[in-house]
Parts: sequence; structure tokens; C-alpha cells
Amino acid sequence: MSMMWSRGVLLCVLPFSVVISGEPWSARQQGLAGLSVSLPSAHGNLIRNPAGIASIRSFTVHPSFSPGFYNLPELRSTSLILILPLTPATIGTGVRRFGFDLYRETSFVAGVGIQLHESLAGGIALEAKDIVIKGYGSQVVPLVTVGVQAGVSDRILVGGRIENILGAVLGKGRERIPRSAAVGVSAALGGGFLFAAELENDTRDPAIMRWGCEIRPVDAVCLRAALATDPDRWAAGGTISIGYAEFSYGGTFHPILGWTHVLELGVRVEP
Repeated sequence: MSMMWSRGVLLCVLPFSVVISGEPWSARQQGLAGLSVSLPSAHGNLIRNPAGIASIRSFTVHPSFSPGFYNLPELRSTSLILILPLTPATIGTGVRRFGFDLYRETSFVAGVGIQLHESLAGGIALEAKDIVIKGYGSQVVPLVTVGVQAGVSDRILVGGRIENILGAVLGKGRERIPRSAAVGVSAALGGGFLFAAELENDTRDPAIMRWGCEIRPVDAVCLRAALATDPDRWAAGGTISIGYAEFSYGGTFHPILGWTHVLELGVRVEP
């Protein structure tokens, strides 16, 4: 009965909302409740704020897996992000598979982050999202994100982004996918401690506020925690680095819907 109920809910809700579009692809951002726009050297920003990949200076590969969005096994996802640093730009590409036989999304992303100035970076990313609903057909939706990051000082970084700047629509009814904008700030406070906050708003839902922090008790370990509003959520996670590899976990908890977990392996190759 619970399986039939969950599939019924999915069939009612998912065809009318690309609900997973704004969800983090990376364990780091999942463990920070979606914080993204001002995070330094974040490969997950390929999707959320492509300016954030401009400061990545090593080739990195990041496969990740989520066993189920809010613990629904039908909403499992797998993704892969590759980052290649060039001069003065860093390019990235990614692919993600989400959903099950009744509803499925496959996303392909390509983006570039450019260091425009010593303290200023910009970026743009194009996501082609193939949405398949059993019995209703499929549609490829183009989503374009632009972003910027600027260093106010050696310790403070501000960022902003706009998602879906082309105003993509979905289905024969041409339902408009929300366009969203976000601004944020991060501060490296010393002692391996990073604090970040951001405000996000879109054309359909109330504004979301996020706060989070990272701390490195030792060089090989990073711990993180965060809060987000509307809906109220809290998140936690961490990363363990061993040589050129790192293992990350990020989890977000909703008081009614439960957990969303992301597991990730990262490998970097120094130039």
C-alpha cells in the first residue's frame, strides 16, 4: 500500500514541477542544506553557480549516489561531475540520472567559470534535462544558469546567480519552470572555520534562507552543518581526504518527509 501511495503522489506532483532541479548534486552542498553561491572551489557549483568552479586548480572527478530523495527509493539518483582547469577558465561537465520507470530525469550539464580578475569570477552553465513520464512522452528542457563570485577581502567571498534565465517551459500546457535568483556570502574565520549564508527566491515559492558552517579539526577531515527555511530543514555531513581521494557524505533532514542522503567519491589529479 505504501508503495502504491508513494507512486500515486509522484504521478500527481512530479509532472507539474521539476522538483529536483534545485537539489544539490554534491555531498558537500547536500550537507550544507543547499548552500552554494559563495562557496569557494566547489565542484557542485557547476550547476548552482558556475563562477564557483573558476578557482578549482586540479582535474577532479566526482561520482555520487543518493539512495532516495526523502527516503523514497523511486527517487534515487546517480551523478558524475568532471572539472578540468585551463587558463584563465575552468570547464566542467556533468550527467545525472534520477527517478524510476514512471518518471525519469536525465540531465547533461556543461559549464565554464572564468577568472575575470584576481578577485572576480563569472560563469555560465547549460543543463539539458530530458524528462520522461510514462504514458505521456518526453521533453528536453534547456536550463541556463549564470553566476558571479567576488572577493571582498582575503577572507570574505560574495556570490550571486540566476537560474533558468531563458524562462523554460514544460509540457503542452507550457507551464513555466520557476526562475530563481540567490545571493550569499562566505567568510573564512581562521582555524579551519568557514561560515556561509545565502538568500534564494524564485518566481513561485517563498524565499529560502540558508546558514551553514564547515570546520577542519585536522587537514584530512572536514565537518559541516547547516539550517534552511521554507521548508525548515537541517543538514550535516563531512569529508575525509586520503591522498588524492576524498570520501564525502551529506544528509538533509525534513521533519515530515525524512532524510535525503548523498554519498560521494572524489578523485583529483594535480597539474
